Amino acid sequence: MFLRRQHLQSRNMQRVVIGAGALGLFLYHCLEQEYSQKTLKIISNSWFQKPIMIESLDKHVDQLNPSSYFLAENLEKTFPLLSEKTIIFYICLPPEASLTALNYIEIILNKNPQIKTNVILFMNNGILDYQYLTQFIKKDSLHRCRETYCMRALVVSGFMRTFLDNKILIQNTSGKEIYYGFFKNKPPFSINFILPKNYLTWHYSKKYLCYGNREVFC
Repeated sequence: MFLRRQHLQSRNMQRVVIGAGALGLFLYHCLEQEYSQKTLKIISNSWFQKPIMIESLDKHVDQLNPSSYFLAENLEKTFPLLSEKTIIFYICLPPEASLTALNYIEIILNKNPQIKTNVILFMNNGILDYQYLTQFIKKDSLHRCRETYCMRALVVSGFMRTFLDNKILIQNTSGKEIYYGFFKNKPPFSINFILPKNYLTWHYSKKYLCYGNREVFC
């Protein structure tokens, strides 16, 4: 009964990967192995005409066929209305594009006011703008009555994207280790609903990075 309840809770969550570089595509592949494809989406500035192949450390290769992807420039028009009340965003853009990713998130949330719980996982190694992030969370809470939880992951493993004549090859080049932490509060449900664990190895960290006089979570 408990496992069935967990499965149903997982199915009632939307998951959106932002960014289709090597990390974003590899993470999408890991997510689709563990969670429902019907509630998994990916956003990118462009898309590829060639087959996308995912190669793991043991050289096993799978073809990636995202069932639901959206171009960033058309997001306001094309992103669908959702039925779920919980959404998880995985930001796989460079650190300097984090604010752009938050703009995408705002577009999606504005289209879906029924969403009450919003989790944002920053999958990059850069320092984030503490003040902007705090304001984003506060605005979400006050004006939309929505709970926003932020996480950050330091990706130790390396990912590479190679454009070949007949395919695009995504490779994990240096391991499975990822360290994560929370910004202030933790989400009100198990971390197993957020982090795909069949392939990647996640380690919780309480350490902080300092940016001026402010703490920046890591």
